[in-house]
Amino acid sequence: MHARAVLTATVVLCLLLPQSLIAVDPPNPPRPRAYFGDGRDLDGPSGNPVFLTSRPDRLEKTPAATIAFYDFEGGTGHDPQGWISIDRGQDPGWMFHVDAADFAGGNLDGGTFGRLNVISGNKSLWCGAPPGFTADVCSYPARPGYGNDWHQVIESDPITLTPGIGLVVDFKVRFDVEPDYDFIYFEFINDVGEWEPMLLASAGEFFYTGRSTDIVPGGIVNENYAIPGFDLPPDETRLRFRFVSDGGGSDQDGLFNSDGALIVDDIEIRDGFSNLLDSEDFESAAIGATSAGIWHARTIGLGNFAKLYPGTSLLQQSPPLAPMDVLSTCVWAFTDGSPDDYACGGFPGTPVIPFGSPDTGYMNNDIRSPWILWEPAPGQTTHLEFDAYMDMGAGYNTFIRVLARQRSDGGCPTRWRSTGFYYYYTLSRQSYAFDVSSLFTSTAGVDEIQFAINVVDAAPVFGAATCHSNAPIFDNVSVSLDNTHSWVVNDLDLFQDAFPSDGSGTGKIRVDAACGSDEARFTVTEPGVGLDVENNSAAVFCHVKTLPGKAGAIVSGGQQWPEVPSMSDVDWTVLQCSPTGVLHEYSIDLNDDLYEAGDVVWFYFSVRDANAVTTYFSQFTGRVDTEAEARAYPMEFTGLPTGQSEILYVDAFSSRGAEPFFNTAFAEIGIQPDRYDVRGPTSFCENHLGDAVSNVTNQLVPYYTTIIYNSGDLEAGTIKSGDFGALLTFVENHPGPVIGIYLSGDHLASEWNASQDQNAVSFRQYCDFSVVESDHRNAGEPNSPTVIPVGGSPFATKMVAYGGGSVPGRFDVLSAGLNSAVGLEYNPTNTPALVYQSSATPGNGVVNVVLSGYSYHVIRDDEPDGIADRTIHLSEILEYASGNGGTPSGVTPSTWNRLDQNVPNPFNPNTTIAYSIQERGHVTLAVYDVTGRLVRTLVSDVQSPGGYSVVWDGRSDAGAAVATGVYFYKLDAKGFKQTRKMALLK
Repeated sequence: MHARAVLTATVVLCLLLPQSLIAVDPPNPPRPRAYFGDGRDLDGPSGNPVFLTSRPDRLEKTPAATIAFYDFEGGTGHDPQGWISIDRGQDPGWMFHVDAADFAGGNLDGGTFGRLNVISGNKSLWCGAPPGFTADVCSYPARPGYGNDWHQVIESDPITLTPGIGLVVDFKVRFDVEPDYDFIYFEFINDVGEWEPMLLASAGEFFYTGRSTDIVPGGIVNENYAIPGFDLPPDETRLRFRFVSDGGGSDQDGLFNSDGALIVDDIEIRDGFSNLLDSEDFESAAIGATSAGIWHARTIGLGNFAKLYPGTSLLQQSPPLAPMDVLSTCVWAFTDGSPDDYACGGFPGTPVIPFGSPDTGYMNNDIRSPWILWEPAPGQTTHLEFDAYMDMGAGYNTFIRVLARQRSDGGCPTRWRSTGFYYYYTLSRQSYAFDVSSLFTSTAGVDEIQFAINVVDAAPVFGAATCHSNAPIFDNVSVSLDNTHSWVVNDLDLFQDAFPSDGSGTGKIRVDAACGSDEARFTVTEPGVGLDVENNSAAVFCHVKTLPGKAGAIVSGGQQWPEVPSMSDVDWTVLQCSPTGVLHEYSIDLNDDLYEAGDVVWFYFSVRDANAVTTYFSQFTGRVDTEAEARAYPMEFTGLPTGQSEILYVDAFSSRGAEPFFNTAFAEIGIQPDRYDVRGPTSFCENHLGDAVSNVTNQLVPYYTTIIYNSGDLEAGTIKSGDFGALLTFVENHPGPVIGIYLSGDHLASEWNASQDQNAVSFRQYCDFSVVESDHRNAGEPNSPTVIPVGGSPFATKMVAYGGGSVPGRFDVLSAGLNSAVGLEYNPTNTPALVYQSSATPGNGVVNVVLSGYSYHVIRDDEPDGIADRTIHLSEILEYASGNGGTPSGVTPSTWNRLDQNVPNPFNPNTTIAYSIQERGHVTLAVYDVTGRLVRTLVSDVQSPGGYSVVWDGRSDAGAAVATGVYFYKLDAKGFKQTRKMALLK
């Protein structure tokens, strides 16, 4: 829907739940600013902050009371002034340890559900922090359990191998981790020296997420794994259990009450001839031991690389065409002890942010301030400011973020909170200011605050970068209190996407707010010095992105909102906002005879106070002090149709968190749909799709072949009568041979099912369904059920419908009618989660409709294989919508590296193996027996990106029928290798 422009300015990364990163070039399609709480509250030694009543060189720029300033200078050299450095990637201790029967020594209280206890005998191996654990005890609302950002390992000594002979590993496990966010792996060293997850017969890589009692009654899972000899090195290997938690949702922050990550017992290792090589039941180990037999605990963390340096000793380049003074005094950098250098940037002798690996971890360091006394007056805001040198290109995958926490009366600190963004900057040396007021809350006690500047290598998210620089570098950190601007902007008072008002597909659009007002409205105040004056009115402005032929005064909706030429530039027109007569409320109107279908209009607001301080506001950044950030994430509205896509995405959950999940999937698939946002969806304004489209046959039918409609977790107003009317007209007047409609929402099916509206009832002919339950848990499903494919349906992706959070989700359980079919089921009850139907249209075409009982944005991976399940699922839906396997216009084929489970399995004698490859290269697909002996080569050829399938008839390369038993099939492609197991039964 939106053309992406390139701007050489600050690039901002918005952190999207669940804890993922998206890199974009501004201005870009807006992303919600998501709250992100994470980090362990590791208390370091407290220093005495430098309290100042003024900072003359900064008062001209920031008229504020500076309550703390740190320049890291001392009488004899560097002085950290109470700041400390922390390896955030290093866990507080080795958490795999042996514990007693039922953990009765006060170590385990059963959590909420009493799930985890010893598995057999009197002792088991446990990964968790007991109540008596001293580190971070303040920060854990719940004990026992596990914390955020853990990366714990229990690893075996080297195991001697017989060449060509595999291993068989048995163990018992219980687990209790946050579904889809925290993971348990069992891995081995493979034939190329890398850690590789073990394989299940039907579930891909070995990992656990969730709670074991949701899967197996009694909570004990017995596992038996065969590792074929061809995957093992010739001499020896190692095995390990690995637990990884993300940055939020654990016992540490109280958002997920567990009994620790997992308990393991009765580990037995045999060779391919069933000779016992080692067994461990942990009975002879001491309670608390972090080693038992060949098994030894450790944790993964790359190290602490932060150090104070003379600024003149560090590389600081000048940006192109702009001379730059360097940070020359004592500064913080993150290269101390780094083994890597900047040869990739042309400076081979310069140490850089170190590279890590999955085995060692990646750099994740903080520098943390001492505690600072915080006594804001009513209406005051809190600002953090620092000088920094940045040299982190988009491909370097090095980012910074600002974290903060507080404590009252010297008690336990809150968890770390962030501004909501990861930042990276290209070559620059400047001051950066952050409004951090929202991170703190005044209490009746004595409040203190603490800051952390976090530098992280995001390789686990984006993949390992090929180049790192020696930046970022920090100096001159100040904390100030300021009477500054307070913004209140409601989604429903902003400009709404629109179709041409004349009923055509190419005409002019009216620029109106969501609830029908001709003007957009918002409130802004300055409780201290008041607002500045511009043109005899308050200095409140709207910045509108320049479009070809649409700049300057003509952008305005009238003389009431004049252009401010002195503030406009070639890229943005600045209009002065007008008081509405309501206290502190201002409005802006744009020309109703200027914009047309195909225009994407970006805008943001600014205000200047009597001290000449300006702040900026976008719906997706909140109040910010730098204009570059508001420009990177402006608000927008669009004239539809754009004529650039055959797919229309209707976001009936606008600004509430679903859009980022769609956008990332669209980007991975390679499409850019038109998008219609329903602003203020719970306000029941007349701004749904059916309200906006005045002529379906002119404005939808000629342009779109597929409509995606999502209502998120709304419980009412999910889809209106007019929407169904528009869909009916769309289907019954479309001349195309194949069209598609995808409807998703946690309660959309329930509201539709109960509706007596004639349009809603009439559209049921194209989607024949009923609702069994409006809450999946009433059907016996867990909060976050696994969603599994139904044989024969066009949807083959297994996924998780995430129902966690402070308010558990409620998903519709569906039932197919006579004309529809079930495509996906909730597991373990096997109740329908998604139905689909193909029907003839009056125009002699076909309409394919998909309805899911849960919102698309709750889809999470059932296994972390690099490509999000929601992306693959959406690709399948678009392919079905376009005609059962065809590819809709603008959609690239599914070309991810992937090896599917054979179907059927078990089989006799034929089975089909499907796979896809991402890059052109030589591909081998071969079948092996349990000893690693080659049985049949199914594929050995150079193949192009795309999806493939091959049938194995149960015969060897010599043509002989093979015996009943377990076999492995292995795919080797460029940059990808995977093995799965299958069973032949005669």
